Amino acid sequence: MGIEDAKQDELKKEYAEEKKKMEAEYKKREDYAKKKLTYEKTLLRLKDKFVSLGLGENSFFNDVDTMLGIVKQGLHKFEQYSDNNKIMKDLEDLKESRKTLTAQIAKYNSLKREYKRYQDISQDQGDSLVPLDFLNKHIEEVLDYEDTKLLVQSLRDSLQKIKETCDQKVELPENFEQHYKELIEQRQAIDSKIARMDMLSKNAASVRWMHEAVKLKIEFENLKEPKSKGLTDSEYINLQDEVNDLSDKISRFISNKSEIEAGLDDAINKYYGSQIGISASYNSCRPHFNIDERMLMLKSPDSKFYKRNVGSKSNYMFMHLCFFLGLHDFLLQQNNAFVPNFLFIDQPSIPYYADKTKHNENIQNDDEKKLRDAFCLMNRFMDTIVGLKKQNFQIIMIEHADSKYWDNFNYFETRYVFTEDKDFGLIPEILARKS
Repeated sequence: MGIEDAKQDELKKEYAEEKKKMEAEYKKREDYAKKKLTYEKTLLRLKDKFVSLGLGENSFFNDVDTMLGIVKQGLHKFEQYSDNNKIMKDLEDLKESRKTLTAQIAKYNSLKREYKRYQDISQDQGDSLVPLDFLNKHIEEVLDYEDTKLLVQSLRDSLQKIKETCDQKVELPENFEQHYKELIEQRQAIDSKIARMDMLSKNAASVRWMHEAVKLKIEFENLKEPKSKGLTDSEYINLQDEVNDLSDKISRFISNKSEIEAGLDDAINKYYGSQIGISASYNSCRPHFNIDERMLMLKSPDSKFYKRNVGSKSNYMFMHLCFFLGLHDFLLQQNNAFVPNFLFIDQPSIPYYADKTKHNENIQNDDEKKLRDAFCLMNRFMDTIVGLKKQNFQIIMIEHADSKYWDNFNYFETRYVFTEDKDFGLIPEILARKS
């Protein structure tokens, strides 16, 4: 149980460190967002001012790149046109370009008029044949002179040739209208530039305008775009995920604590229910290990409170046995690699002060039965773990009682008997004196 607590403590420590990093990063990002917002507001104000001074063209988009482009364009114009002579020269160039475009447009207009006149003439020629066609069809009804018929036919043939010539339509070039439209748009753009240049020329001569423009130039040159010094977005998301993952792990530890306690209690109760050595008045009780107090407690089914006292030393010895056997059984179920499969038990017969002479006489007193049941409980544990679950486990027990108490248990083996006459006992008296 302590190992799980240590794991939880490590997780909590790691969680606190990572959360501290995340909070520091959040503050950095918050500070950066505030600085960036201030920067963008300042840039928007500078952009609007440059436009109002006639040094830039407005845009519907107010992203940083667009605003920077307008402001830099304004600065470039200001540096170019701070000298009025430069403005006048550019104005002359624009007017010359406009004159050239106007001449080209005039030619296009002349062509369009001629083409319209041509279309009208073609229509008139076609209409002039209508009376002759009528005369040709009905001339015999009114005239019987051959010469007159020939004259009308001749006129008709002549006009027919003219009509056929007119029917051979002459079309304007396919891109004529597109070029004409482009020339009109170019002249409109130059007209707009000339208007702005005229205004700029007047502004450049104004001391107040020049003062405002210079002030804007200085303010922009001192404006620095904030830089993010923290994690990238993907790194920050990964950090958040890590903190959330640690929080989930800690929550699972907390939520699993009751499951762990219940599992441990079940394992202890398995051995508690199979023993018959504890006093009969406690047989119906259910054991519970209080993790916080590190103590095994008993509670009867009809009581809400745990028993603070369970009577004799024999009862406490059995409770200790049930706890440690149940604890190892539970840890083996969890595949816990931190606790070795090993248990050391020192003289469980202490509560009975067994006398070897009585063992030889095979006296079946109550204490002997309880001691035998204690050894039977350990043998049952080994049979469950080693025999049934096929796992390795070892119990080393030091005991003063005679080996006849466990000779019939298949998992017990007496490896060595310490005697005073042979090897001065388990702890020789000379060593005991030195200690």
